[in-house]
Amino acid sequence: MDRSEVAEKLKTYIKTELLNNPDYALGDDEPLISGGLLNSFALAQIGVFVEEEFDVYIPDDELSV
Repeated sequence: MDRSEVAEKLKTYIKTELLNNPDYALGDDEPLISGGLLNSFALAQIGVFVEEEFDVYIPDDELSV
C-alpha cells in the first residue's frame, strides 16, 4: 500500500466515522484539531483505527495534540 492509499483510507475514515459527512472535501493538509473539525477524543479514535487497519502500534505518548 502506498502513501496515497493510506491517506485516502484515513480521509475516508475521518469523513464517514468522525465527521459523519462522507461528502466533506477534506484536504490532505487540513488542520483537524486547530481547525475545529475534531477534538482530542477523535484523535484517539484515529489512533485506534490506524493501529487496527495498518497493523501497527502507536505509543500513547505519540498521540498528542
